[in-house]
Amino acid sequence: MRDFPGTTAARKVTVKGEKGEKRSETHRSFFRLMLFTLLFFLCGMPRLSQAKSLSAAEQDWLADKGEIIFVSQSDYPPFEFIDADQSRAGMCIELVRWIATEFGFKARFRDMSFQEAQQAILMGEADVITSLFYSAKRDQEFDFTVETWTVPALIFVSAERPDITGLSDLKGKRIAMQRGDYAQEFLDDNGMEYTLLSTATFAEAVDEIVSHKADAVVGDMQIVLYHLFKNNLYSRIKSVGEPLYTGRNCMGMREGASQLQSILNKGIKLARERGIFSTINRKWTGTRYDQQPSWLERYLSLILAVLGGLVVLAIVVLAWNRQLRRTVLNKTAQLSQSETHLRTLIETIPDMIWLKDPDGVYLSCNARFERFYGALESEIVGKTDYDFVDKEVADAFRNYDRAATAAGKSCINEEEVVFADDGHKELLETIKTPMYSHEGKFVGVLGIARDISARKRAEEEFLKVSKLESVGILAGGIAHDFNNILAAILGNISLALATTDPRAEVYELLVNSEKASLRAKDLTQQLLTFSKGGEPVKKIALIDTVIRDSAGFVLRGSNVRCDFNFGADLWPVNIDSGQISQVIQNIIINANQAMPTGGIIVVECANCALKANEISSVTPGNYIKIVIKDQGVGIPAGMLDKVFDPYFTTKQQGSGLGLAITHSIIRKHSGYITVDSKEGRGTTFTIYLPAAQGKPELVRKEVIGTSATAHGRIVIMDDEEIIRELVEKTLSLVGYQVLSAADGDEAIALYREAMATGAPIDLLIMDLTVPGGMGGKDAVQEILKINPQAKVIVSSGYSNDPVMADCHKYGFCGAMAKPFQIHELVDVVGKALSR
Repeated sequence: MRDFPGTTAARKVTVKGEKGEKRSETHRSFFRLMLFTLLFFLCGMPRLSQAKSLSAAEQDWLADKGEIIFVSQSDYPPFEFIDADQSRAGMCIELVRWIATEFGFKARFRDMSFQEAQQAILMGEADVITSLFYSAKRDQEFDFTVETWTVPALIFVSAERPDITGLSDLKGKRIAMQRGDYAQEFLDDNGMEYTLLSTATFAEAVDEIVSHKADAVVGDMQIVLYHLFKNNLYSRIKSVGEPLYTGRNCMGMREGASQLQSILNKGIKLARERGIFSTINRKWTGTRYDQQPSWLERYLSLILAVLGGLVVLAIVVLAWNRQLRRTVLNKTAQLSQSETHLRTLIETIPDMIWLKDPDGVYLSCNARFERFYGALESEIVGKTDYDFVDKEVADAFRNYDRAATAAGKSCINEEEVVFADDGHKELLETIKTPMYSHEGKFVGVLGIARDISARKRAEEEFLKVSKLESVGILAGGIAHDFNNILAAILGNISLALATTDPRAEVYELLVNSEKASLRAKDLTQQLLTFSKGGEPVKKIALIDTVIRDSAGFVLRGSNVRCDFNFGADLWPVNIDSGQISQVIQNIIINANQAMPTGGIIVVECANCALKANEISSVTPGNYIKIVIKDQGVGIPAGMLDKVFDPYFTTKQQGSGLGLAITHSIIRKHSGYITVDSKEGRGTTFTIYLPAAQGKPELVRKEVIGTSATAHGRIVIMDDEEIIRELVEKTLSLVGYQVLSAADGDEAIALYREAMATGAPIDLLIMDLTVPGGMGGKDAVQEILKINPQAKVIVSSGYSNDPVMADCHKYGFCGAMAKPFQIHELVDVVGKALSR
């Protein structure tokens, strides 16, 4: 039998009386052989296939599948590992083999590292990973079975280290962890700053402590202890603090494997009912005294009595007496250990727990409370708070006790305290509960205190995010309204330019006004990106023009210049030029601010063909590679991995949003961005944008004359009268007949009336959002019900709205963002009518 070394103490309990039971065990084996022989001849019927537990669809699925490929770790004892004879062994392996035998399918095993095993599942190269902790984050990619085993995670350090006693002490330390383990996700979610030493196995992680390369290991209790005892390291390594979490070990599959998930869940349930888990636990982790007797042990005597008659009945009575004797012995042992178990439970709880008598004298406390006063329980019991803290603090504690006593029920209060053992502060949520005897006599006050510092920080962060969302909503609303106003300004300027002689003195003034309006348009684009995250409205474009214009705009008037080095025949890209311009501006602004005394920013751009696995998580293909280098102060190494985090900034006046928005925009363009920096030697940002097929659209700026050049009836629907007048005047100059409507209902009525009179509408231009009325998104559906071939263009000041980004999905044939110039309006209308 292979026992887990971590359960040595538990196994010692079974040593007593072991010699006395050896002889009875021989009789018991003979007795069981006789029972099963009798059952075989009495029953004379084959064992029912457990496959009947499966539905017909599940059995068909197994038949079609042929074999199920399981991936397991090569070194994760006692759950799964490669034994000395190169065979697979461990608790998870034995459970899978049992289920495969019961349900009649072939299980094929593959061994690999934990991270590789997860990738094999996600890539469809295997079906099931035999051991995977459940987490909400992993649940987005994997389907999980029900829980198989629970695995506490502990902090392990060198035995001579006194400075690490809990989670908070890990800050800034070198922590070794198995690559891909949930522990990294846990520390990151708790905002822990540390240096990660990634290893292939937990055994290698422990060796990092032994070789003094790591300060601590965060690892699964059973696996680490197995390695310590196996390699005689238990005197050199110790565990500290309470369990950080208790992992729910499950089997994992790729998202959507419902049939396989159901089959394995049924197998796990059947294994529990048949006592298989008890058998596996006894084999690998020692005897478990809290396991319930199996169904066969509890009811075998009754079955034999019914089927075997008087002879079997006598045997059953004997068997029952033996079982009863064993149960009584176990219960007696459990009763004698109940106080120890209760004490262990109290010591394991991460909260502070204490009990005082009616006079405030301590009667008991746990280890967590010992840290608070920096004294052992034996030194605390019999004393009061006045023996450990200042009178003012002790008075406050005593008043809380009296308040709970007076209320006759639990009372909650918050208090910030300083721990005497190391001087750190915690914000505690304390529950004081008056305790009474069975006779109703008041016997004291029970106190339980929990550290809520992290929760308070999370609440403050949530409030910050809520405020930011409110600002974002406000920014989006302002941008939308400003775009409507700007549409009228820019449109009228464009219309004036189109009808003004370029030699006139006013022409140059109009050109300057148009440029200013276009800069205001870029500003509203940034507001919209901030408010909604920016769904890109993509068009094929040349990146060099976008980069030159964006960098020149930001550096105008500064003591920093840009040197451009662009490759020949750059591939086009499918981008939202406004958003990519914002990316370039954000990076150039940071570079400019990093060189207060001036300098040069080098911007390089070249075609790049990425091969498979050349850059992890990047799809192979053709890309445009953009490199932006500055000569600034650089970024400290410890901060480099946080530059894209929201709210992270090293500037006194910075918001911490610029690079976060930059990262979001590049990701929405299916691109990739990295940063490299050395303190005092500058920073380099590298961006990869997917290359596009096709040619960039040429921007045509036509001069509109007064002679009619086009024909057709067009409806403009917009809640802003000035917009309706602008569009009507512009399109009328070209030659179109234009009707106007203030909302969707009015536009639908005009369209239905035109169809009935035999003078149909050729095109509708609809505003996406109409306050208090029907907007274009709903109105286009009604128009298409009247005429499925109707042509409708959507227009909106929310240029980043998903409808604008994919207008055809919602029934529109084109989209036009506000504000627009008249040549853009004429071009969009002409393209829509020519289709």
